[in-house]
Amino acid sequence: MFSSIRRSLNFSKKKSRPAPVTRSQSTPASGMRPCLKGPHYVKEHNFKVANLKTNRYCHYCGNYMWGLVHQGVQCSDCGTTAHKNCSRHIPHDCCPDPKLVQKVFGVDLVSIVNLHGTVRPLVVGLVVSELERRGAYRTEGLYRENGDGSVIDKLKAQIDHSVAEVQLDQVDSYSLASLLKMYLRELPKALIDDSIVDRLYNAVDLSSESSHIAINMIKTTLESLHPAHLSTLQFLINHLSRVESCRDVNRMTAENLGVCFGPVICRGKQQLNISKAVQEAQAQKQLVSFLIQHQHLIFGRS
Repeated sequence: MFSSIRRSLNFSKKKSRPAPVTRSQSTPASGMRPCLKGPHYVKEHNFKVANLKTNRYCHYCGNYMWGLVHQGVQCSDCGTTAHKNCSRHIPHDCCPDPKLVQKVFGVDLVSIVNLHGTVRPLVVGLVVSELERRGAYRTEGLYRENGDGSVIDKLKAQIDHSVAEVQLDQVDSYSLASLLKMYLRELPKALIDDSIVDRLYNAVDLSSESSHIAINMIKTTLESLHPAHLSTLQFLINHLSRVESCRDVNRMTAENLGVCFGPVICRGKQQLNISKAVQEAQAQKQLVSFLIQHQHLIFGRS
């Protein structure tokens, strides 16, 4: 009897493993830190094959992950671990850990807003607010002219270190504009992702026959964007619309802004055919130009 009691006591001292996650659960997996207060967007885990030294219990089935190397997958944003086959069943409840996400540029947009507890990326709001505070939308060639490369690199490093503490009031407007485009260009997933961009191109093509139909198609299609992407896109297009309203002064028409932001917002497929690459660049320009020109009908007045 005493031996059985001792066995029970020894077993209770073993390291507890996470409880299995059911398909219906929508709360963060066991052991994950809570996100900062603010809007929390649903976010998929960014699972990658990993060599695990610790945290070797699967967050879905709760079983130990055996092996010397490549025992399972781990989310690079929150640290959640799982068997490769189990990972596809884990709810989209990633809550980024600041110990793992240590920069701003080149990080998934949804990860950043969930980490900081904001509606849209802080860097986008800070740059746009500073440009508008100083009336820079009246600056000739804004977003077309390049900023100072060394200034931009320094700002990028400061933002990666602490975006909330960066000072932008002494930075020239061209460098700020270039910084914003750089941030959007380096997003792992484009602001308007590939899954819907072709539908948007088709809608713009229809605008020559009926702008009303085109606008409704675009509004419906944009509803399938992730809320964090949609909020950021709306904020950006509203800003670009204000820039375009001063086109007689800054010489930045909707078409010119489309050239600057088309490949930044939409990206493009890797085209080996030069003629197809030119066609896609034209479609990107026309889409952004159309969004700017019909901003109040698509997104509502800012």
